[in-house]
Amino acid sequence: MKKLSFILFVLSLMFISCNNDDSSTTQEQEKAKLDRMYEEITQLSGINTQQCTDPNDWGVASIPTTTVCGGNSYIIYSKKTDTKVFLDKVKAYEQSYADFNKKWNIIMLCDNMVVQPTGVKCVDGKPQLSYDIVLH
Repeated sequence: MKKLSFILFVLSLMFISCNNDDSSTTQEQEKAKLDRMYEEITQLSGINTQQCTDPNDWGVASIPTTTVCGGNSYIIYSKKTDTKVFLDKVKAYEQSYADFNKKWNIIMLCDNMVVQPTGVKCVDGKPQLSYDIVLH
């Protein structure tokens, strides 16, 4: 009986030590993880490594950011990259970002509106967001 109790005790310790609960991480640690995810997305986008000669070779994805009022920005990505992998990483980042804001009660309030780009243009070999602004 003592052996069985000892085995159960050891198994209990193993389950407790293998718990992947993130409740012990700090806000700064979680923000650093988001920053690493964003950097990986930027690298996958090809924006800094691929020449822009045809705007049709580029796409635009919405991505959350803390630097823009309203919480969303837009990132240009090369369609020559693995688009599914890229967009899956953007989606995972978006979910992690939403979870982060919810966990830490972060709310962005602002009166400014983020204008959605209409496409991509190539300027000096670099892709840039394009905006068709109509003034009345």
